Amino acid sequence: MLIIYIDLGRGWAPITHMANLAAELFEADLQVVSYCRPSALKHLSSVLLRRDRDASEECLVIAPSATFLPAPLLVEDWRKRFRTICGWVIDSFWEDHIPRFLRHSNLYDHFFVTTHQDIGIWSGRVNASVQALPWGSDVLRLGGGDSDRPWDLLRVGRQPADWDDDGLTGLDAKSQNVIFHGRPVFIDDAMEGQKMLMRLYRQSKYLLAFSNRANPTNYTHPTREYLTARWVDALACGTAVAGIPPREQGEADLLWEGALLDLGTTSRRAGLSIIAEAARAWTDSMAKRNHLQALKRLDWRLRFKKIAGVMHISPPLLVRELAGLENRIESLES
Repeated sequence: MLIIYIDLGRGWAPITHMANLAAELFEADLQVVSYCRPSALKHLSSVLLRRDRDASEECLVIAPSATFLPAPLLVEDWRKRFRTICGWVIDSFWEDHIPRFLRHSNLYDHFFVTTHQDIGIWSGRVNASVQALPWGSDVLRLGGGDSDRPWDLLRVGRQPADWDDDGLTGLDAKSQNVIFHGRPVFIDDAMEGQKMLMRLYRQSKYLLAFSNRANPTNYTHPTREYLTARWVDALACGTAVAGIPPREQGEADLLWEGALLDLGTTSRRAGLSIIAEAARAWTDSMAKRNHLQALKRLDWRLRFKKIAGVMHISPPLLVRELAGLENRIESLES
């Protein structure tokens, strides 16, 4: 099996970690590519020519957005090599990025999109079946329900203007007896950076995060609301999320009672007042429950299991880790 991953660098560490984990558990070769657009002739060949019936290898393309889906065309002899080609599109809500040639192309057999809302749009624009595969996290290896949490509130990533200055937030937090940790130092190595961030989540009670609708920027979708890595990674580590959650049904279905502290406002002072009260009421059982629910709903291995089912494969390492996931759940429930 070959996994093609288009790594966009800074900001994509959670997906880089996931791609490496997928390569390990599928026992696949991971090809990290600097994408360049294939020629028009190669696009046309995927429409006119079919794959060799004797091909025996599977290919999974992990693409940040639909823009990068022509990537298999860059692989030499792809028609003779691949029996099955699946595309997993992370930011699938950018439907205007879907390449037009995919409506008639024989390149892909199946697509995985991140939300159920995307299935209808994608099904009408590609010549392949489409299935939802939501965000996940490496809950089994990097998550935890630790009881020792010195930080009441952790800031990671973009925030509304009122929360963006960590110095001001820290002063206001101190006045309300909230122990605040500002933006972590960025680590260039994506794998090490992800591990560091997960350790920090495991030391925090609440993570600050706001839906893209409540906190829009020039690179977020203007109308669609969605979860991002920090939401699910924090929950994997037992940390609850304080802010304003996405309201779309498919995203809300991934979460559970106690996963979120809905502030209902982007005001720093009003929000800190709510967080201060919640932090005082925090118990170790809340972290354990969040971690347990994340194991059941958010672990990447559950997403890999669906991919393996579509490809009709049963990788031994994946099977073993799925068993380990079940064992962890059973031990926490007993």
